[in-house]
Amino acid sequence: MLEISPQGPSGLPGKICLCGIGAAGTKVMEEVLLLAPQPVSVCAMNLDARLLNASAVPCKVHLGARLTRGLGSGGDASVGTQAACESESSILRALEGSALTVLVAGLGGGTGSGVAPEAARLAKEQGAYVVSVVIRPFRFEGERRAAQADEALARLALYSDMVLRFDNDAMESLIDPDKGVLEAFSVVNALIARAVLIVPSLLNSSGTLLRVGLDDLLSVAGTGKGICTFGVGEASADASVADILDQVRHSPLFLEKRLGEVDDVLVLVRGGGSLTLQRLEDLVDGVAEILGRGVRLHIGASVAQQPEDRLSLTVLGVVPVVEPSVS
Repeated sequence: MLEISPQGPSGLPGKICLCGIGAAGTKVMEEVLLLAPQPVSVCAMNLDARLLNASAVPCKVHLGARLTRGLGSGGDASVGTQAACESESSILRALEGSALTVLVAGLGGGTGSGVAPEAARLAKEQGAYVVSVVIRPFRFEGERRAAQADEALARLALYSDMVLRFDNDAMESLIDPDKGVLEAFSVVNALIARAVLIVPSLLNSSGTLLRVGLDDLLSVAGTGKGICTFGVGEASADASVADILDQVRHSPLFLEKRLGEVDDVLVLVRGGGSLTLQRLEDLVDGVAEILGRGVRLHIGASVAQQPEDRLSLTVLGVVPVVEPSVS
């Protein structure tokens, strides 16, 4: 279970707000609640009243009620932008007092592409540190959605201190083909929720052995100009290092074939009271072997007081975007 401190460090006082925008962002927030049942503030924003009301996220912001009368954006980002403007006061109330705002959205459709940049702007104008976690559409969804996603990504970067980008196309070949579509996306949503929770967890100093912060994550991730490679391994404390590393390598979002293009990587180790320095060293050495010795590792390690003695390893880096070839 991931833990979140309700207060940032002295340089970042105030609450932490995790906000899912549109259907994709809301699904990730539902996974966040399963991983961390009592985070500081989790909310969902959507134009579609039916989808919003069906969500398990307790804090809901219905956008553009007068504009769309509870319907969605019809895939039009301008409708999403207008809805955000209509509901600006509601968005501000949800983000009020936030020192760190993490926005999660799928780009390409109208709600995520239209609302997310406006929410980022409002959060930034309130003085928050803004991190945007975005998912680009599949290539088969068409050039219009891709162009809409890229435009939204460029606008988001203007108001975000950091952008973590995942691409559906990069995930497609990594998901078990025997899984159904819903099960496959559920796995991916759960992993992206873990990536989201890395951001506030870096502000939690409890049990820290080796300290990394938002500055390290910024060095690794930047502003959305590359695709996140993300792997997680978790097991009982007595599991072999090889087993945990194998879980990381086989994570659906871990782009192992492109690791040679990664320069900086965030490595987080979290264990219980039995975590030893030798165990920590073995895990980090194993990551270095996978990535290559030339990669700069930003290593964080902490000990958690937990009923079960568990050990987790998280690896996050960014690979450059490969532009599709023009035939």
